[in-house]
Amino acid sequence: ILMIPQIGFLGNRAFRLRFENERIIMIKTEVNEMSIAGIFAYLARACAFAAAVSGLWWLVRRILKRKTRALDLLAVAYVAEVTEIIALRIATPSVARGVQWIPLKTTIGEWSRGAWAFVYHVGGNLAWFVPLGALIQLKKPNWSALRAFAIGAGFSALLEMMQYLLSTGMTDVDDVILNAIGALLGAAAVKILRHK
Repeated sequence: ILMIPQIGFLGNRAFRLRFENERIIMIKTEVNEMSIAGIFAYLARACAFAAAVSGLWWLVRRILKRKTRALDLLAVAYVAEVTEIIALRIATPSVARGVQWIPLKTTIGEWSRGAWAFVYHVGGNLAWFVPLGALIQLKKPNWSALRAFAIGAGFSALLEMMQYLLSTGMTDVDDVILNAIGALLGAAAVKILRHK
């Protein structure tokens, strides 16, 4: 039996091909969301959703004969993408809902699970919100980075509430904290780069 590397994704399913008795057989396999393949599957789905939402937004503005600035279009695409990744998770099964209120409990738990689980949790939660802070700073250059932190915390809390209501993930205070820090880092990076 000769295995061929992963060739495609549909929702949270991956497909592998193998040769057996001179025939190609397609095998469905589950993708662990923490794997590289799982991350790419989430990103592909979120990018498609963001493209559809921002395209619709652009079309409506065009019909209404309103100008569309590139930064505004980028902001709409970003919000749609993050909303899909965190709260909507279209085409993924529902999960048991729950709320984790104890700060750093999940982060410490991920640390004990190993380096990849910790990097996935901390790095992912920071990375998803760095663009928010950068966009805020680009739109409102006079605002402090702390304002981006507050907006990041509020937006993250809203997404976590949606996640709870839609049963698409575990609502976790650590996510809100890390997302807000990500927004702060994005805003601070733009401020630093502007002053160079």
